[in-house]
Amino acid sequence: MYDVPAFIDKIKHVTGNPTVSYVGHSAGTTQFMMGAAMRPDYFNENVNYAALLAPIVHMGNIEVESLKTLAEPQYLDPAIKYAVGYLHFWNIDTKTKANAYLFHLFCEAFGEICNDMSATFVLNPDVDNVSRTDEMVSFFPAGYSWRNFAHYAQIVNS
Repeated sequence: MYDVPAFIDKIKHVTGNPTVSYVGHSAGTTQFMMGAAMRPDYFNENVNYAALLAPIVHMGNIEVESLKTLAEPQYLDPAIKYAVGYLHFWNIDTKTKANAYLFHLFCEAFGEICNDMSATFVLNPDVDNVSRTDEMVSFFPAGYSWRNFAHYAQIVNS
């Protein structure tokens, strides 16, 4: 909701153009559409064209049971409410040492889920060395909003 407008404002400031053209790919399409849905006036005034490439619109073929389970509202909704409401953990940002360490601990405790995440999103166990999955997953995703996860969970469940 704030990242894309910050980029747009910076580009407008540097170029002096009153509007920008936006090209988003995959998660970049999600970020744009969420921002446009939440701040339509801003996007209407500042974006003259948007090319959204490979939007994430279908995840019905996910075969990883742990991810499908995590996407179910009875699990995801309380997790988001706890993370945001109690911990004030608005975004997942693995760039900090503390967050990377927390993800590392999570992977130690819930190895199967980490392996499923890496197999689904990051690694192909047939060709990649998965012995350091916990380390790799600790940096994935590289900064993300809970809204994105909720959006993808809705797609998984639709």
